[in-house]
Amino acid sequence: AHSPCRPPANPNTPPPLLLPASPHPATMPRGDLAGQVNADATECIALWQDLEDITTQAIRTVTAHASKQFDPDITSTSEKAREHRETLVELLRLKEAAALHSAAMTTVKRDITSRLLDENAGDESLSDGYQSFLGPKLAALESKTFEASREYKTLDRTLRDADDEELQMEGGDAPINTKCPMTGAEIESAVKSTKCGHYYDLEGINGHIRASARAGGTARCPVAGCGSRVGKDDLERAPEVAHEQRRKKARATQTARESEGEEDVVEI
Repeated sequence: AHSPCRPPANPNTPPPLLLPASPHPATMPRGDLAGQVNADATECIALWQDLEDITTQAIRTVTAHASKQFDPDITSTSEKAREHRETLVELLRLKEAAALHSAAMTTVKRDITSRLLDENAGDESLSDGYQSFLGPKLAALESKTFEASREYKTLDRTLRDADDEELQMEGGDAPINTKCPMTGAEIESAVKSTKCGHYYDLEGINGHIRASARAGGTARCPVAGCGSRVGKDDLERAPEVAHEQRRKKARATQTARESEGEEDVVEI
């Protein structure tokens, strides 16, 4: 019996074909050899499909663990999030490589078995067809990006959910308005009132307090409907505003990428 091929450490490198070196040695009838090749190739295909199944499960695990439930420190812009994204891309590449190897072995199995059963066919190397099938596809896989894939989008949504949980822990359930109620522009230096919790740009709120402060140095909160009064001593830094601005920017960038890359997704 001949040893079946095994998935290599690097799936982008075609493994050695441990099938018969010659398609039909004189010691084995062509029909028997065709059966042996078919059996060995079938076992190889099963191994590659097993690897594909394992990577599929690993992809699900990576996505599931990119959440506050498993890692309270994770956000979409954290170092851990970057590691999750890189790990996912490598797993997606491995999964696709395993599928390519399985397809290549299926092609070889069909073609070689057919030639062995043809009395007029000449001898050909089994590895030639395997590597000619794989070569261009593996080269393309090396440079492929996966941001438009369904799995990558799922991970990105999970990381966005982690951002939402982070903001809820920092600022409660109320949404954060990143525009200053005084200037109407995006907040540059964010502060928050300790009295009512509304956010302002430091320069805008200081100007409002100077212009309309009563004796005692306070002015009415400029947010419509808010009856609180705010003074300079009631202001504190609000880093969560910058966090929200980064999150909005990241979402806008991702949405643009998804729109541009949707047509480029190729199913294997």
